[in-house]
Amino acid sequence: MSETMVARVWRHAPTRGSKKLVLLALAMASGPDGVCAVSMRQLAAWVGEDERRCRRLLRELRAMGLIAQQAGAAGAATRYAVLVGLTVEAAQDVRARLAAATPAGAGGRP
Repeated sequence: MSETMVARVWRHAPTRGSKKLVLLALAMASGPDGVCAVSMRQLAAWVGEDERRCRRLLRELRAMGLIAQQAGAAGAATRYAVLVGLTVEAAQDVRARLAAATPAGAGGRP
């Protein structure tokens, strides 16, 4: 768990409700770089929403520029990067590293 990431979400996320909860779950599962690998089933259980609602929330967060996503290989968890509170340059760097990385297994637990 990255306490820095969680603190960044609390301080800088322009969201509330379930969107903020999704961001916090991703931040809690991430390492210091803000990247985590989480299955939709895990995320839905952590947030208390169904998988369909979580997919919609993730789409909205991506559209807002608050997260980046790299789909996992078949059977592997999707990787997410929390971009909340980053400069434009830092967010671009994280997106590039996420795209260059190979999909990993399931992430940590919040």
